[in-house]
Amino acid sequence: MSSRTNLRKVRGASGRGVCRLAEALEPRLFLHGAGIDVVVTPAGLDDPDDEIREARRAGNETFTAAIDSPTDVDMYVVTMTRGGTLTVDVDAHGGVLDSYLRLFFSSGGNAGAVNDRQGPAPEFSERESYFIADFFPGTVYVAVSGASNAFYDPVNGGGDSNGSTGAYTITFNGVDGSDPDDQAAEAVPVRGGFSYNGSINATDVDMFAVTVRAGETVQFDVDHPFGMFDSVLRLFNSAGQELAFSDDDPAPGEAGGAGEAYVRHTFAAAGTYYAGLSGAGNIAYDPATGEGDASGTTGPYQLVVTIAQAPPRVAQVYVNGTAWTDAFRGYLAAQGLGDAGHGFAVPGGTGQLDELPWANITQIAVRFDQPVMADANDLLVRGVNVPIYLNPTYGYDPATFTAIWMLDRPLADYGAANRQAADSVRLELNGDGPDGVRAAGPGGAYLDGEWTDGAAYPSGDGSQGGDFRFLLNVVPGDANRNGNVSPTDFGAVRASVGRSTSDVGSDPARSYSVFRDVNGNGNIAPTDLGVVRGNTGANIAGLPTPAALAPGSVRDELFGTSPIL
Repeated sequence: MSSRTNLRKVRGASGRGVCRLAEALEPRLFLHGAGIDVVVTPAGLDDPDDEIREARRAGNETFTAAIDSPTDVDMYVVTMTRGGTLTVDVDAHGGVLDSYLRLFFSSGGNAGAVNDRQGPAPEFSERESYFIADFFPGTVYVAVSGASNAFYDPVNGGGDSNGSTGAYTITFNGVDGSDPDDQAAEAVPVRGGFSYNGSINATDVDMFAVTVRAGETVQFDVDHPFGMFDSVLRLFNSAGQELAFSDDDPAPGEAGGAGEAYVRHTFAAAGTYYAGLSGAGNIAYDPATGEGDASGTTGPYQLVVTIAQAPPRVAQVYVNGTAWTDAFRGYLAAQGLGDAGHGFAVPGGTGQLDELPWANITQIAVRFDQPVMADANDLLVRGVNVPIYLNPTYGYDPATFTAIWMLDRPLADYGAANRQAADSVRLELNGDGPDGVRAAGPGGAYLDGEWTDGAAYPSGDGSQGGDFRFLLNVVPGDANRNGNVSPTDFGAVRASVGRSTSDVGSDPARSYSVFRDVNGNGNIAPTDLGVVRGNTGANIAGLPTPAALAPGSVRDELFGTSPIL
């Protein structure tokens, strides 16, 4: 027996002490006082609410508590007076507790269990517990413990094992026979591969929430394992507008299926959407308020959710220079012309082919619309005056889904001896298997990269497996971006000498411009004039554009047996 003790005061009914046993076999010592008895129990042996007989009564309410020792179990009891759908949501505030939720009948028999399932927002951890099920009228016991402490006896409290600890809240809904999940705000979150067995009462609606990326296709398949339920499925956007309706629509390949529901929907916009499942006849409820129910058919069902991942697409191309200053990139971002980290954003549309006037572009960055897997070998940079720009250094920014390639020389290679520098440069990004850019994660879809010069972002034709081919016109010193470097460019830059990102000026003819700052250092100085003077006469006109490689040949060009230089 430990030398430490726990003291619990129990007020007696009279001046004589009344002893209260915490556990049938617990060692104890009784100290009597006037009107008060003190029950002394060895530390660690007394869990006052880990048995069915000690359960705390709950209604439609929220409790704040904690699993404060590895073998702690907190028991609650609810009485389903009319039967119906019961939801129990355990949230781990602070994200520390890895909770395990078990439900029991009065006999101690198992009524369900759940671990690592999130409920309606807000949620704080992926290790929370959310339980939803339909019950006949009666009493249900709900127990919270830490993960790994999952095999205790709910009748005598024995059989504990060490589990997670931490604070939590537990929220009960549906105890009084109300419908706790018939509104979008109460929707159960689902993901691809989700399978749920439930049942529908007369005016019951079960609402589910799915969060998708643009272009993803989701299938909701409602099956009736016992063949006696006529279900209806409605799909809504976040504003409550109905996007799809299904009644008596079995999924493809399912024989018969009378009364079943099936929706397959491709979402044009990213966001959270809601699927409402009810019985036939209950088809006009409001998904925002849960009102407007009508009596419908009833019965058990199984819902299976499948998400066909949309292939990644190119959302933006950037050019950057290692010599560009933070002030220059910050000004680009502030003016809506680029990104403070990745440089100038090459626009879509006709602006794609406008000349890039910087003499030191040494970096290409491609932003995708979702996380991707890529590497240094996925990008081929081909020019006319410079046939191949090598890109031996590669990086990836996971926060913005941006892949970055560092080139071995500047685009157009301004500074090469005795020539006027301009180049038509084509970026070729491998979007095909087995080594092309693809969505992150096992089995990720390959890039949907098809692109026509002058098109609008994002790339793609709606199908995975297409190379991204993107043209850049680079003319160092072309401050007015008309395709050639002339005395006019020299005059424009000279008029702005002395201006900077911090001293822009108000006269447009003499103010700071990122296109006159042809070395990207944040101020216009004689060094910029030197670039223009040194490249006067360069002209993009007359340069052919690099021919696009045949579909699927980016990898062949990179790894083929023929010389590439």
